Amino acid sequence: HKKKDKKKLPLIIPILLYHGSRPFNAPKNLWALFSDPKLAKQLMGGDYKLIDLQSMSDDDIKQKQYVGMLE
Repeated sequence: HKKKDKKKLPLIIPILLYHGSRPFNAPKNLWALFSDPKLAKQLMGGDYKLIDLQSMSDDDIKQKQYVGMLE
């Protein structure tokens, strides 16, 4: 989508089509599928964590060599 020079991503509407032999009984809310729904919604529904390597010095990156990329 970004290659088409669009400024914003399109809205994605989750739709589930179920064709089972038994009634559907799973949660209909994405967050309810996680062991901690409130935390999942907070982490996945809010702003993403940005690690801007461009703004960090090489020394800062090297100091965190084991966890720096996963921070």
